[in-house]
Amino acid sequence: MGGISWLEQLSIANRAFLSVAAMTAKKITAVGATVRPFLNSGKILQTVDGGLHWNERTFADSTSRLQYVQFVDSLHGWIRSPLISKIWRTLDGSRTWEAFLTPGDFAAVSFIDQVKGWAIRSNADVYQTSNGAMTWKRIASIWDQERDPFLHPSDISFVDSLQGWAFGDYTFFYLPYRYKGIYRTIDGGRTWKREQISSDPLNWGYVADGEMIDATHGWAVCNDGKVLRYELITEVAEKPLQNSKFFSLRQNYPNPFNPATMIEYEVAHRAMVRIAIHDILGREVAQLVNSEHAPGVHRFRFNASNYSSGVYYIIMKAGTFSETKPMTLFK
Repeated sequence: MGGISWLEQLSIANRAFLSVAAMTAKKITAVGATVRPFLNSGKILQTVDGGLHWNERTFADSTSRLQYVQFVDSLHGWIRSPLISKIWRTLDGSRTWEAFLTPGDFAAVSFIDQVKGWAIRSNADVYQTSNGAMTWKRIASIWDQERDPFLHPSDISFVDSLQGWAFGDYTFFYLPYRYKGIYRTIDGGRTWKREQISSDPLNWGYVADGEMIDATHGWAVCNDGKVLRYELITEVAEKPLQNSKFFSLRQNYPNPFNPATMIEYEVAHRAMVRIAIHDILGREVAQLVNSEHAPGVHRFRFNASNYSSGVYYIIMKAGTFSETKPMTLFK
């Protein structure tokens, strides 16, 4: 860049802003609180013109310290406070918010669309919602028999209905040290396995925050100054152990994408499966899959680095089954 790449746009005294979400390139929302404990009012800060002008308002009640905000589009978003067993939802881009009770102290939450999300409590219990945070159901606990019973979570990040990561630390029963911990699920949060973190045999400390961009790329930061990167090298992702009762082609993610996206599909019984990419004129531009498949959920990473921007179509065929999904490459 040859100079400064981050510019200060606003400074407000006696404020601590703790989370930010970009709803569009122009519309950004940040949340936090006043610094002094006895004036610990929750604050929402928002711009609709890319940071030229900002509007701040007090949110919820005078004791709320807002620590998390997420939007999945320009209208639907959520805010969480660590001091109150509530989560707030907006359906109109932050003009109004509705509060819902949560079944305990959520350490982190993660939504993948307008209705489906996950949360993790400080005791590593994992919850799921299918109605945008109105109600929550406990589905698992991240339990590791080799470690002090469970993960001590700091963050959670899902990229689709099956794949998610939880970040934090764990301890041994007989040692006082904390060790960095990252756990992954490939069945929607019902089972979790610990992932290896680099080659550090000690691996002390904890993972303070993590964010997955998609199923093959992610970042995490640690309290000992380390920054971790997750990247799946192979173009073909693993096949999760999940039975399917029908054939289905799911919507690719992310979408729009640049340059790579994950294509996920279900196979009901052993069959020949063919998946190809067509352009907007209906011409086949790539054949991704043409082989016999076992039953289950399968994934494939499609890299479109050599393709032009535009709308393409994924076409899946298996016997008499055929399904088409549109996807957008935006460079």
